[in-house]
Amino acid sequence: RKQKSLTNFVINEETDSSSRPKKKSNNKKVKTNEEDFAIKIINDICKNFQLDVKEVLATLGSTNGDVNQAISYIKFGPELSGVLPWTQEEDAIISSTDEQQFSGIVQKHGQVAVAERLQFLENL
Repeated sequence: RKQKSLTNFVINEETDSSSRPKKKSNNKKVKTNEEDFAIKIINDICKNFQLDVKEVLATLGSTNGDVNQAISYIKFGPELSGVLPWTQEEDAIISSTDEQQFSGIVQKHGQVAVAERLQFLENL
């Protein structure tokens, strides 16, 4: 649950809690703690790797919100990290009906990764 909330929070670039409408919830404190945790992670990554928030959010978005993969990619790059980030073009292809291009994405990322990406995009 925390990972899903963190992912949605990070990808939607809602790092300023004052800009969001207030929602009535019995879990207000839990939600606030999760949001505070997400902001702390983002700020820590920015500070440790001298990146701005948009760069960190883009990297998290390209790794399905996986903080460990994002940090590994930032720290070591694509070759050494083994992380294969998703692009906006690939997201468009897997959301389209073009079977030939879709097959190319499946060959590149693998069937399981494509299914996980589609689920990640659905949850945004």
